[in-house]
Order: sequence, then C-alpha cells, then structure tokens
Amino acid sequence: TIKKSVDEIISFSGLEEFIDTPVKYYSSGMYVRLGFAIAAQLRPEILIIDEVLAVGDIQFRIKCIEHIRKLQQEGAAIILVSHNTIDILKTVTVGIVMARGKIQYSGDAHAAVEVYNRLMIPRSQEVEGRASRNVYINKVTVTDGEGVPSQVLSTGDSLKLQIELYSDRHIDHARIIVAIERPQFGIVTSISSAYQRQHIEILPGTNSLELKLESVPFLKGHYIVNVSLYGKENEDFFDRGLGAAFFEITGPDLDYSGHGISGCIKVDHSWRT
Repeated sequence: TIKKSVDEIISFSGLEEFIDTPVKYYSSGMYVRLGFAIAAQLRPEILIIDEVLAVGDIQFRIKCIEHIRKLQQEGAAIILVSHNTIDILKTVTVGIVMARGKIQYSGDAHAAVEVYNRLMIPRSQEVEGRASRNVYINKVTVTDGEGVPSQVLSTGDSLKLQIELYSDRHIDHARIIVAIERPQFGIVTSISSAYQRQHIEILPGTNSLELKLESVPFLKGHYIVNVSLYGKENEDFFDRGLGAAFFEITGPDLDYSGHGISGCIKVDHSWRT
C-alpha cells in the first residue's frame, strides 16, 4: 500500500528536494512531516496524532488540518494529543483533559478547552523583591465597571483593577505596569501608567490605585493579570505580582471554522464592496 502511495506521500510531506537524502540526516521536523504524510495517506480507520501540528510551516499545518477533516468525513476516528487549544477547536468535537495522569474532564471540546485553561492558571501569586524591600503589591482585585468585585465578564463590559500597594517610604514618579495574559497566547496587552504620563505618588503606608478599561476587547477565555511596580527609572524595581488577579470572559462564543470571531481580541470593523 505504501509503494502505491509513494508519490502522494512525498508530495504531501513537501520533502521532494530532500527525498534522496538519507533519513539519518533529517531534522526532527522533517521526520515528523514524513511520518504524518505516510500515516495520513494510508487512509487509516484510526489516526493518533501527538503534537504533529506544532511542527513545520503554516502551509504544512493548514494542509494537515484539511487532510484530518477529509479523513473525518470518510469516517476515520482522529485522536489528537496536543497543548494547542486552537488546533483542538479546529479539528475535534470531543475533548479529554488529563492532569497528573488522571482524567479531569471528558465531553464537549469547547468545554474541555475551558477546563484546560483553568488548570493552566497559576494557583498562587509569585512575587519578586518582597524579601529585601518593604515596598510591594499587596492585593489586586478585579471588579465590574461599577466597582463590584467580579471575575466573570463579557466582551465589551467595563472592568476595573483595584491595586493596593504598601510602602515604608515616599516614592515620587512611581510606575505601574499591568500585563494581561491568556495562557495559550501569552501576553495580549501591557499597559504602563507612564504611557499617559500619569503622575503616581506613593505615600508611606497603604496606597490604593484604580485602572479602568472602559470597554474590554478580550474574547471568551481565561485571563491572568500581572502587575509590576517601578520607580522613575528601570533600575528602580520594587515588586512584581505574577498572577496577581484573574478574570474570565464568558461570551460571545468563538468560532474557529472561519464563520465567526476567534482569537483573544475583538476588533471593531465593517465590510464594504
């Protein structure tokens, strides 16, 4: 069967230029491309894929996803093992989330991704500098636009971050940097008080600051808030709270089939012909 499909396998892998090169000289990515091409062209009833879509250029990954969908239409069962939630939502209907060797969830793929994202959120705040300095970020609270504590919001809602700081000294020209992160995407935005030339003065004792986002552009998913505290210069570092707060955007629903919105940011737009 492989002999009959050699031309299709080589073409699918995109390795025509290297096909006469001994396999021992192939990179790990080339190994995977060739292996997937062989498995896919054999028209299997069950195809198990382990992080294959993370290898290769974008064109090869698109080709893989299209071929997986074709196999699904022909009745093949596809088992995709991956940490890439985007590829999962593009290709599967049922998801199983495992952690520490145990099944945490089994069911709808979209719900499985949300369970996985919750597991990815750090359980405790990591900070730097507290051991050596008495200037630190004490607490960060997420609220809605009215100031009511809430970690569940929708795209377009107002959001406030209530930041509580403690200092044993007077600090003029302090800078607050807030970075918002989504586990599978990384940092989606970073905001510095210095950008708007906001003069922040920290007095000895407890200080409270508020950052308001009038209309949250983030799409459905879980988000992590990281907060850093600096003085006027970059070397004037005081504290950093990684995972200082968390919030979830619950709607609208996402669509990774190309018929809706997806990703992590909603962009206002219009079409014209």
